[in-house]
Amino acid sequence: MNPNDIEILSPAGDLHTLKCAVDNGADAVYIGGKRFGARKNANNFSIEEIKEAVSYAHLSGTKVYITVNTLIFDNEIEDLFSFLTEIYNAGVDAIIIQDMAVLTIAKKYFPDLKLHASTQMTAHSVDGVNSLNDEGFERVVISRELSQKEIENICKNTKAEIEMFVHGALCVCYSGQCLMSSVIGQRSGNRGDCAQPCRLPFKLKDYNGNISKEPRYLFSLKDLCLAKKYELLRKTGVKSLKIEGRMKSSEYVSFVTDMYSGLKKGNKVSDSQYLDAERIFSRSGFTTGYFDDNKGTHMVNISSSNDDIYKNIPEELLLRCSKMGEKRRHPIYAKIRVKIGEPLHLEMWLDEENKAEITLDDEICVANNSPMTYEKILSSLSKLGDTFFYLEALDADFDDNAFVPVKDFNLARRYCTEILEKNISKVNRLEIKKDFHYKTNRNSSGRYELRAKVCNREQFNMCLKVNEIKKIFLEYEEFISDREYYLMHKDRLVVSLPVVIRDKYIDKIDLSGVDNVSISNIGHLKLCKDKNVYGDEGLNITNSISCAFYGEKKLKSIMLSPEMNLRQIGYINSSVDTEVIAYGRLSLMTSENCLIRTNYGKCVCNDRGFFSVVDRKGKEFPVMSRRFNCTNTVYNSAPVYMGDRLDEIEKTGVNAIRLVFSTEDKNTVKEILSMYITRKKPTFDYTRGHFYRGVLDNEND
Repeated sequence: MNPNDIEILSPAGDLHTLKCAVDNGADAVYIGGKRFGARKNANNFSIEEIKEAVSYAHLSGTKVYITVNTLIFDNEIEDLFSFLTEIYNAGVDAIIIQDMAVLTIAKKYFPDLKLHASTQMTAHSVDGVNSLNDEGFERVVISRELSQKEIENICKNTKAEIEMFVHGALCVCYSGQCLMSSVIGQRSGNRGDCAQPCRLPFKLKDYNGNISKEPRYLFSLKDLCLAKKYELLRKTGVKSLKIEGRMKSSEYVSFVTDMYSGLKKGNKVSDSQYLDAERIFSRSGFTTGYFDDNKGTHMVNISSSNDDIYKNIPEELLLRCSKMGEKRRHPIYAKIRVKIGEPLHLEMWLDEENKAEITLDDEICVANNSPMTYEKILSSLSKLGDTFFYLEALDADFDDNAFVPVKDFNLARRYCTEILEKNISKVNRLEIKKDFHYKTNRNSSGRYELRAKVCNREQFNMCLKVNEIKKIFLEYEEFISDREYYLMHKDRLVVSLPVVIRDKYIDKIDLSGVDNVSISNIGHLKLCKDKNVYGDEGLNITNSISCAFYGEKKLKSIMLSPEMNLRQIGYINSSVDTEVIAYGRLSLMTSENCLIRTNYGKCVCNDRGFFSVVDRKGKEFPVMSRRFNCTNTVYNSAPVYMGDRLDEIEKTGVNAIRLVFSTEDKNTVKEILSMYITRKKPTFDYTRGHFYRGVLDNEND
């Protein structure tokens, strides 16, 4: 790839920071509006500020992308359409999307708006990227967890543009698959309001029940910096190098943008520049771990909270960063005619498409003393001040004894440069002025099908004994441990594919003989040809339009997001069967960086069972090591229980409820099944999940 084809993509949380990014060499800037963006707590941009941002960026040759990458509820769809209309008319170059409802509306009503798939869509394989590309995404932001070789493989096998994070904060969880902040504090990462509980200290409890003496920051990854890997990045075929930081300072954005744009120009990162990058913002230094396929303790900021990051930035460095960058100016050309008895005529142009000219009203008279010179004309027309231009060349046809007041030169120059700026920043789109009405009706109550999900044979066998359980979802890792046994029960069996199936694991997936499969990623549909496919919670479905999208993919049923409350569930209008989790420990995150290896320095994934992390309040969060794809799944400290409230779930109109078993032994499974069939009240610690509370900004919906 030509290095000039690589895009340096910078963040901006406000207008001043956007200008800093542009002035320091960003080829594109991504920003958020006041709603629907995954950084709710950044300052973000009003519509008027978005218009100003687009104008400033386009005058500098920089693109603007808007994050519309949160999950959308049905009651927000009309507001979403209005927002998309406003940013479309403002001239933004692309939108970054998580929810298939945004994709569906954008494709139908805004066909020339470019669509980028957010990292929240958990795209981590060739199939995943190609599936999104097939749906209309021109660009896909891939998961941060991929190695150099995996990225190269994806780039070689897709027509989509690939965007990847190269600098900034790393989440310990695959993006789009984290419910920790949502479940613990009602602040949803999928809704742009993550409270980052993963940055808190935890103790580790091993398989034998031993708890570490001191808490450690087991989930808190160091920041990413791939500045010294630029040549390798260029060779991967990646289109866009993305810098994280819409909630970070303008000084940070200025410095980091300048560093990466310098690499594109052929510069190298010096040791002092790298050190300054650490000092302007990092959590105990940087890591390149995932890119180098070198995971482990060295990636984790394990001993420090880094609460004092901002306090330790040297004032000298902040001052230096605040003065970095300058307005990016275009060379323009001028032709002027100054003849006695004629009005002054000035032409200015940038290229064939961008031209301006003016002829003043008054005729030019004879000078009384000082003669006209080329130098005087050049000096007057070169005073371009705060415009986006500099004068590259001047063709002047003039009489030596002509007199032109300075104000006339200024008037002509200002007029032409203003016209040029307007032409360059003009939004060449027909304004969208369409009436859009969206309404769903509450579903009528009805009977539902009872289903279960299990992760071992004991749990599976216990569910087999209960006739009311119509489908048993079984973890793929357990299925392949005894394929022949489980296929004996294929009518009730649904094999649940792992949330993450990177390309290096694709060939290990064998679904021969299986009729029913469940998926958590759109990319996994390609593995399930000629199967009955069920959607799991990892698809993050929160509205009727997304239900319809997956209905067109012929899914048998769709699991609604655990972040929805009963009222929101009741307004889902779907032609495809819908399902909710009514019992079980919710999966809070899927992590590529093993917590056991982080703490002990070695892998013990061959051991069966769970270990746990323990928070400051003594709550235990079970963790399962998945040997098949070398990931960890962190579960909630208490199970959701709705056995005594099933009538309220019935009223929502869902077609199935699922009981999810993880840490439960066979006796507990038997007890829970009985409690749900007889609708008993719980006798143990439990949570109602989001059924009554929702997430904070929608708790009254």
